[in-house]
Amino acid sequence: MNTRDPLRLDCPECGAQSGQMCTSEDRVCSPHEKRRRHGRHSTHRQRVPQLDNLQNLGFKRKFIAAGSVWLVTTNSRELLSSIGQTLACAPHDGLPDLCITFHVDHSYDGSRFEAPYFRSCDHLFFGRYSPRETILIDPLRRFAIGSISRQTAVDANYWNTVLLPVLLGIVSASIGITPVHCACLTTGGSGLLISGQSGVGKSTLSAFLCLQGFGFISDDCAYIARSNAGLLAWGLTRTLKLSPDAKNYLPQLRCSRPRVALNGELAFEVDPQITFGASRQHVCQPKWLIFLERGGSTTASFRRLSSNDAAARLGAELEMLPACIAYQRVEQLGTIAELATTNSWLLTHNLRPAEVAELLKQFCEDHVPPQAWPYAEDRLHDARS
Repeated sequence: MNTRDPLRLDCPECGAQSGQMCTSEDRVCSPHEKRRRHGRHSTHRQRVPQLDNLQNLGFKRKFIAAGSVWLVTTNSRELLSSIGQTLACAPHDGLPDLCITFHVDHSYDGSRFEAPYFRSCDHLFFGRYSPRETILIDPLRRFAIGSISRQTAVDANYWNTVLLPVLLGIVSASIGITPVHCACLTTGGSGLLISGQSGVGKSTLSAFLCLQGFGFISDDCAYIARSNAGLLAWGLTRTLKLSPDAKNYLPQLRCSRPRVALNGELAFEVDPQITFGASRQHVCQPKWLIFLERGGSTTASFRRLSSNDAAARLGAELEMLPACIAYQRVEQLGTIAELATTNSWLLTHNLRPAEVAELLKQFCEDHVPPQAWPYAEDRLHDARS
């Protein structure tokens, strides 16, 4: 009798769609066939090393992370189930972009640190989650090896909010992905990217856009990847992180309590689908790129940005790369230059979040020309009411 826990995945093997139960085989063959990943660049990439002494851990599965394919090898089916609650499974053919090996230590049941500890040396990154839970990440050769406890292996929320985002952030340049500091939402099948400095209100605005019927992908970081269809924006984490003062604008938070986030800040962390009724999306094609700035009077003004200006704003927020893999920045800057050709605007305002959400909704629906902004007082009155 098959006792495997069913996973909620998009599975090419059994045909299960998102939200259906998947019964695909956990054990897959190690891929040796020619790589056939269209739209991805292999310049300067080294072949992922075969860690033969760690390949007999029993369970393997491929997942899609921001358009890239990750092969996870482990001795725990529960670990695969936890990852599967964030990432969809991938086809079994072709070489992976990243190989990950995790050994689950069932003898360790100690508590994790409040925040993970990371140090780097050249292209190697060493992380520690508890005294006996560690990971080594090599973005140059595109592999990671780690040992974790069963408590961490089964914690799907920790994988979603800590382990997977950190791992993707470190290896992104090596696997052709460009992280941008943007909220990402969808409307009418098109993507809206909202950029701005920390504290400008991207997350609170995202919550109000969810209430306006926008689909939710990310409130803080979107991952841009090339594909045959053009650039795609991917999300990863399922939660929406809001500052404590968001409670003054959103009655949905009155029964919630903020907690200390990994960066040390006090914040609400909520599921936008449950709290705001948003549809959860994973990927979109960006159509609009909005840069938020505070300032001006009680109205809002839009100014179209040149592609060079938009690219400079996005490029300035890219993380530093070690010198030995600095050449990978070229591909990321090329992706940003292409993204900057999107319909890019600077939105300067001094309005409440609900008002900005209303204006952006109308902008995406009507494509109002710049000379029609700022909106008339009667439109702002409707938004306030």
